[in-house]
Amino acid sequence: MTVSDKFRISGVGVMITGIVESGSINVGDTINIGDKSDKVSKIFKDKYNVQTATVGDNVGLVLPNMQMKYVELGMEVTID
Repeated sequence: MTVSDKFRISGVGVMITGIVESGSINVGDTINIGDKSDKVSKIFKDKYNVQTATVGDNVGLVLPNMQMKYVELGMEVTID
């Protein structure tokens, strides 16, 4: 997926949004953004908290340990 927007969570942590382009993303998956990685703690789809997102889903991923300075719009998000 590609980062389409980003939001600060209190303190350290970021929520990123985008559309899942291939495969699936699950809560607990480790994802990579640039040279940084973090585990997905929550997935929001259509304002609901879900456990899995699949191709075509427009989602928000909560990354509790990521810092805003490492995330830029347009960055590719990959699953480990």
